[in-house]
Amino acid sequence: MSRLEEEEQKDLAVWLNNANVLWCHVPNGVQGKGKKAAYLGAKLRAMGVRAGVSDVLIFTPAPGRAQGTALELKRSNKKKARKGKGQPEFLAAMKELGWATSFCYGYLEAVDWLKSLGYRSTLDDHR
Repeated sequence: MSRLEEEEQKDLAVWLNNANVLWCHVPNGVQGKGKKAAYLGAKLRAMGVRAGVSDVLIFTPAPGRAQGTALELKRSNKKKARKGKGQPEFLAAMKELGWATSFCYGYLEAVDWLKSLGYRSTLDDHR
């Protein structure tokens, strides 16, 4: 059974919380259907929520970099993972600003990519 993106995100959060970096997850989707979901979606857009903003923004630059890191996390099963509206464009814009950017499929791929940039977590010795 393939893991949900939510599960991958929770594992990545644990790794990042042990990496001594300033970061956040951007929960950019409205769950549900009907009037309540439509109302909440409109309210969030009015407050500045933008389609395509990456799941994970790391404000602490990787060693040797001047800017932060934007990571769009997808579930590890690529057949079930889809890029959302505006996500490629957002990552391209962040890259133009000097940020490191990537689509990663699953927690393990995300951690490997972050480590390739020079980020480290206290959990690395336990993996």
